[in-house]
Amino acid sequence: MGSATSNPDLTKNVCGWFKPIWYGAADAAGYKEPATLMDTGELVLKTIAPRPDNWIDTVAAFLAAGLPKQLIERAVTAAMDVPVPHDARWRYFCGYCCAELRELRRIAQDVLNAEEMI
Repeated sequence: MGSATSNPDLTKNVCGWFKPIWYGAADAAGYKEPATLMDTGELVLKTIAPRPDNWIDTVAAFLAAGLPKQLIERAVTAAMDVPVPHDARWRYFCGYCCAELRELRRIAQDVLNAEEMI
């Protein structure tokens, strides 16, 4: 399977959905820096809660693994609310998402086990 960045439609969908959530949560938590207007006329948003260059692939992987958007949004809020260094927020977000995936898998396994007992 290719990366999200090799699929322009997926990249656009992930960017269009996730970027406003991350920046909105950062802004609400007071972690947003003033926007920069580039020579091209593009407005660049910055935050002191940085993401790595491959963030699109990471978010796409969480979605592909079955993590609902609502839980990803909850993870963003949690990452902005927890008292960690700003450069650790992305790592916290990823850990939160992984924990949610483990919980979903545990629930699914419990359902399967219960059905086998019937």
